[in-house]
Amino acid sequence: MAWRMSQPPRLHDSDMAPDRGDTPAWVIEYGPALRRYFSKKVGAADAEDLVQDVFVALQERDLANVEHLGRYVFGIASKVLARRGRMRSVRPVDCGDIDQLAALLEEPSAERSLIAKDALARLVEALKLLPPRSAQAFILHRFEEMSYGEIAAYMNIGVRTVESHVERTMARLFLILGPR
Repeated sequence: MAWRMSQPPRLHDSDMAPDRGDTPAWVIEYGPALRRYFSKKVGAADAEDLVQDVFVALQERDLANVEHLGRYVFGIASKVLARRGRMRSVRPVDCGDIDQLAALLEEPSAERSLIAKDALARLVEALKLLPPRSAQAFILHRFEEMSYGEIAAYMNIGVRTVESHVERTMARLFLILGPR
């Protein structure tokens, strides 16, 4: 359906403003003024995208209680422009950085492997210093990923006892190994 205007667009709010649910009427009413506004701020090349962003934002809002639609439209335009400025200020991610990160995840370095092996050896030695039932509950929970209920059934003890074993073991390991 083609939209025709019987008079030039108005930028003032009145009872004759476009129907708030009629997006094509918004485009006719506010589109040219928004394009001029954005063209002055960011140039004509980006103005159309920003105008579209304003109309998308208008469609997502309930405008039933908006008294001055024109002011509201240009308030949204100001927010869209500010958001664009914030987005431009974010440093783009260099794809090389992402590739390097992915490589770290795929193949741990020899240094990282040695650090992990050393930490595991220290943990095993620290667990040997603890009461055997506490160490067993801790290992089942942290390494075998068993729930407290499963551990309680396996070890033939109560769930609260399992919780106590795991909590005490973690506290003791913290004291032995330090906050690493």
